[in-house]
Amino acid sequence: MIAPILLFVYNRIEHTKKVIEALQQCNGASDSELYIFSDAAKEPEGKRKVEDLRAYLTTITGFKAVHVTNRPENRGLAYNIIKGVSTIINTYQKAIVLEDDIICAPNFIDYMNDALTKYEKHDDIFAISGYHPQINLGSKNGVSVYKNYRNSSWGWATWADRWNKVDWEVKGDKDFFNSKKQRKAFDRGGEDLSWMLWKQQHGMIDSWAIRFCFAQYCHKAFTVFPFKSLVANIGLDGSGRHSENTDKFSVKLSNSKEKLILPDIPEVDGQLMKAFRKKHKLSLKKKIKKVVLMDLLNGWNR
Repeated sequence: MIAPILLFVYNRIEHTKKVIEALQQCNGASDSELYIFSDAAKEPEGKRKVEDLRAYLTTITGFKAVHVTNRPENRGLAYNIIKGVSTIINTYQKAIVLEDDIICAPNFIDYMNDALTKYEKHDDIFAISGYHPQINLGSKNGVSVYKNYRNSSWGWATWADRWNKVDWEVKGDKDFFNSKKQRKAFDRGGEDLSWMLWKQQHGMIDSWAIRFCFAQYCHKAFTVFPFKSLVANIGLDGSGRHSENTDKFSVKLSNSKEKLILPDIPEVDGQLMKAFRKKHKLSLKKKIKKVVLMDLLNGWNR
């Protein structure tokens, strides 16, 4: 069974059009069911943008079927993804997930479905990522993926049994934050991880992704990443609610439709992980904040 594609949108019609146009060019698009979840406007003055986008959604073709869910009220990205994925994934047992600013390469759908099939029985693989930062190390011996300690919310896929392992309340967080050893282990995927989780648990951000990533860590699992990115984020232009204006994570997408070579057992690549972590280093200001709040205050002070 081909995995359904879930797309979460809000009010950026031009971004969404580019996402859909890229998906339509993918191998496998016409065989894929597309589920779109549209959040309602947060403020009355934003209602027109949401309505215009929803009108566009009714015109989308090129897929096996298009299903649109229009939320009657604004619930935010975290709620929509947790609710939307949970609704669909337990029917199909797997899902491919995109947001309204993630464009993909022509071989993206093939890659996701191939990886979901190949690694379904690998208990130590929690998810599949389509994104990878611009690190020019190339593939090795024709192999085009590796295992990473963190995941990515920019074009990803997972299975129902992994998704249902996530504790969205993050019970036991106090013990985790009070353990430097555990925080260091979690931060093998980037020194921003434990800091983002701390902010999530203290109400400073509302992120489904960091909670999913923490569940992956708790289950001693990995995400499979491609050596070269199959998706690009076009929303880091100041237009989104949850993203800054930066080119730090820009990538060049290939026009290739060739399938990726997937190893039977992906490995952690030390050289790539070192370069990957550099992309996720905290600024000095954030490092100081992290030390003050997580160490000097014993990691937990509500």
